[in-house]
Amino acid sequence: LTPFNPPTLPSGAGNDMAIVNKKFLYLPQSDSLTIQAFTIDHSTGALTTISGSPFATAGADSITSDPAGRFLFGGNQTTGSVSVFQINATTGALVAAPGSPFFAFNLDFAEVLAVDGTGNFLYVGQDFAALPVHGFSIDQNNGALSPLVGSPFSLGVAGVRTDFTGKFAVGLSRVFGDNHLYVFAIDLTTGGLTPVNNSPFATTMATPENLRIHPSSHFVY
Repeated sequence: LTPFNPPTLPSGAGNDMAIVNKKFLYLPQSDSLTIQAFTIDHSTGALTTISGSPFATAGADSITSDPAGRFLFGGNQTTGSVSVFQINATTGALVAAPGSPFFAFNLDFAEVLAVDGTGNFLYVGQDFAALPVHGFSIDQNNGALSPLVGSPFSLGVAGVRTDFTGKFAVGLSRVFGDNHLYVFAIDLTTGGLTPVNNSPFATTMATPENLRIHPSSHFVY
């Protein structure tokens, strides 16, 4: 292994980052209202700033992308807005989608973002189990968002993570003493979320705070 000197990452970074298509790294900056973007050298692991970075946003505390790596979504915890960008497949540069940033969805917070495995739906959790999860359809041409029928969904979770098949979403409440995982089936047509049989499922943890789903969709961590 040979050490390398990566670019300095400023303070104030959000609590998520996204690696897209295994070659671009995006880092939200909540204090400067920007997203920093880098290319990843697969030989050395070195990072190089993408031209135009940092990219202005309405605020991004957490981000995610669609499975195909065409769009990047940023949630603003303070204003409840959602920013959407088109990703240049060659350079990794970001261009705002039509209508972005989206302020009119009545979100108090936009904190836990997840795109389903098909890339058709975006789910935005508000980090509080008492607040609903909002669901949106993603315009496959430009990334613009439209609320799903039935959204927002009162699921009793702070947010959800989605599996890679597009079939399921898993959430947790983050309520002290609740050790359960909540599993929902995703309607492939409407994007609606319905609890699966026997959900929620107890764990041996005191209060799960976060989770990730294995790329095989067989395991939850």
